[in-house]
Amino acid sequence: MPDPACWSRRQFGLALCGLPLTALAKLDGELRSMPWNQPATVAKAYLSAPRMHWPRPDLNEAAEVAEIETRLGEVARKHAHQAHFVGGEVLRGPDDVRPWLDKVGDVDGILLVPLAQPTPALRPLAEATRTPKLIFSRP
Repeated sequence: MPDPACWSRRQFGLALCGLPLTALAKLDGELRSMPWNQPATVAKAYLSAPRMHWPRPDLNEAAEVAEIETRLGEVARKHAHQAHFVGGEVLRGPDDVRPWLDKVGDVDGILLVPLAQPTPALRPLAEATRTPKLIFSRP
């Protein structure tokens, strides 16, 4: 490399760009172990009602949950470095919310899947925690 006194602006700029990269290389191991680089813990909950009305009153709730669990299992295997799923219980009413939240503990997000309407546990769950929630409603 030429004498620093004779560097062009481009050479000087490229030399400066290398400084942050060397610092990152030294901290690489530390940065990978930080909590934001770990897989997100996502709690799953299926919302239903004691007596279903929609989409049909004779909905096979167990079969619906099994199908969704299978698909979420595929997602968990493909993206194990990004997300880890916990939970998976069916919440039918407001009384189910607090025990379920105590069971799943501290999570990064909550995935809610309404199986049928009405969903009496939705509002109490939304009000009980400030954890980000995603509602996935199947067609």
